[in-house]
Amino acid sequence: MKKTILKTIAICLASVNLFSFASCTKENQNESEQNPLITIEETDHLLVEAGKTEYTIVYPSVVDGYLTQAIEDLQYYFTEATGAEILAISEIDATWSDTAKYISLGDNSILAASGLNIGGENLSTGDAYQIKNSGASVFIRGGDSLGTLFGVYKFMNYQFGFEAYAADEIALKRVDRVNLFNYDITEIPDTEVRVVGEYEVYDMGGFAAQKRVSANRMFLDTEDSAYIKINWRPFHNSFEYVPVDTYYEEHKDWYNSSVTQLCYSRDVEGLSAVIIERMKKEIVNQPNGRLITISQQDGNTWCDCKSCIDISRKYGTDAATNLLFINGNNGYCESIYSNRIK
Repeated sequence: MKKTILKTIAICLASVNLFSFASCTKENQNESEQNPLITIEETDHLLVEAGKTEYTIVYPSVVDGYLTQAIEDLQYYFTEATGAEILAISEIDATWSDTAKYISLGDNSILAASGLNIGGENLSTGDAYQIKNSGASVFIRGGDSLGTLFGVYKFMNYQFGFEAYAADEIALKRVDRVNLFNYDITEIPDTEVRVVGEYEVYDMGGFAAQKRVSANRMFLDTEDSAYIKINWRPFHNSFEYVPVDTYYEEHKDWYNSSVTQLCYSRDVEGLSAVIIERMKKEIVNQPNGRLITISQQDGNTWCDCKSCIDISRKYGTDAATNLLFINGNNGYCESIYSNRIK
């Protein structure tokens, strides 16, 4: 049972993106992040009053997991916010007219009959979406079904103040009466990697990680093919670039003393040459990937050579050596590396 209570992307680049993501989107003039509930005018069409609605959700005859979630979440939170149950029907059972009261999801027959041309190939990325009215209905369609799901969350954000922070921290405004808003929204993320932050409870090394729901947030998902993988690893992958069995005998200085991490402060040129060549190969082999990382091995160790320790102390974090390595031999890093202890 779901509980209802209630943009800068920091990326280190040098052929590489690293770790820190938040939502950054292009939105039309109708939207305002400061006060989204009042920036769109109401129509004359009553969406809900006193626990009743005349509106119906319409979805395509063929749905996938994202569309199924969009339907279920819209029904659930619609009822939670208004007390009204809203019916969901397939396009097969829907007939378009200017007076029909539909919340249309995805690409379906009533969207075609309405004459609107939104979503799909009009959008440059699948997780983008458009929301637009026609007649008494409102249409939500993404670049693909994931985008449609995000469009549903934005629709609920405007109508009911929906905002998901965690499984048990979901903001929702309860309303007794509200009209349908007049939408003309196109939202295209600047970085095409937004996915649904929702995972079932699973075991993580002996402890349970609770189901996480953070809709309308920016998350990266290895199953979404956002990452270019090195062998099978999208991250914690430094030994995939520089396998111990291949390089250790000739390049012991590329590894820490326990051979559990790379040393990012000695022979930077030689180490980076090997990594960059592998990156170039995988970028060609995985043309749909949008992010590639070089990151430390999973574990609680770092390089313990003097140069790495000195850099870590200077910046107050063991990650400094990795970040400086990723940024490359530009002017900012040059003075640090020119004095490194070999």
